[in-house]
Amino acid sequence: MKDIQRKELHRVLAFVESLRCTYKIITDDGEEFGTLVVAPVKTKRPLTYAYGEISNWYRPYIDLNAGVGVVQEIPFGKFPPETIRSGLCSWLTREWGKDTYTTAITDTHVELMQTSV
Repeated sequence: MKDIQRKELHRVLAFVESLRCTYKIITDDGEEFGTLVVAPVKTKRPLTYAYGEISNWYRPYIDLNAGVGVVQEIPFGKFPPETIRSGLCSWLTREWGKDTYTTAITDTHVELMQTSV
């Protein structure tokens, strides 16, 4: 930090402290001013599968125009059964609507059947 920047920073800090504000300033070189406790930033957990990988697996097995009562089967592949069913249900609720289909997990695949239009 340049001398003129440090001088201006100390002037601003004196003003903020006179207002009895709680603050925390961290300069680009890591120097900290103030008493406010900075909480660590929460990070998202890493993805188990690449974005779109699961939907790219099950979508080719689904015919959205198959009609009521037609059972469609989606093999597990490398994915856990509940992961496939979860993604499938999310997509089908957007496409067909809530309570218009049913799913079941068997030993080898997820079964899907549209129950109403």
